[in-house]
Amino acid sequence: LFSAQDIGIATAIIPTTTIIATASLFGLDNSIIRFLKEKKNDIEFIRSIFFFVIVLSTTSSIIFGFVSYLFSPTISDFFLSKSNYLIFILLAVTTTLNQLCDAIYLANRRTIYSLVITTFHSLLRAILPFLFISFGAGGILLAAAVAQFIGLIINFVVLQKIWHYFAHLTISLSSLSGIWKFTADNYVASLFSLLPYSIVPIII
Repeated sequence: LFSAQDIGIATAIIPTTTIIATASLFGLDNSIIRFLKEKKNDIEFIRSIFFFVIVLSTTSSIIFGFVSYLFSPTISDFFLSKSNYLIFILLAVTTTLNQLCDAIYLANRRTIYSLVITTFHSLLRAILPFLFISFGAGGILLAAAVAQFIGLIINFVVLQKIWHYFAHLTISLSSLSGIWKFTADNYVASLFSLLPYSIVPIII
């Protein structure tokens, strides 16, 4: 099984994906819940938010890997492996996008999809680590990333089949007008409420 050191490293790193998700969502998940039904072109609204969040989450996870030495030398060593780095980025981005999908289900009053898909990939997350024991701490993150990725694919299929959000790749930043003050207020509140729980495990 995994060593105590592997578990410790993974336990320290995984919470950072939560704070990266919160930072990358930028409060836009709450804005979806608040404004989706008011938008005339809800499809462009959703696609534009997805594009914005993908860019933010990818950038944030890359930056975290570069500055991880500021928090812990052990975590910094983890990111010396390119495969570990890529796994972390995949986990951070898929975690962020799955949270965004949950907000869409809530806005559309279809939370049953969120419950079923989240339960499914949570079960995968508990089972898959046994397949990646030889990868050490990276294996724990890989299991979580694969589970989140499978959940994301299912989310995309459901969102496309019911609401056709991804039939085209066009985006429109103008579709995001009128939401930024509400978004910023929720973003600051969410970030500060989550910060202590995500930073403490890294420092310890």
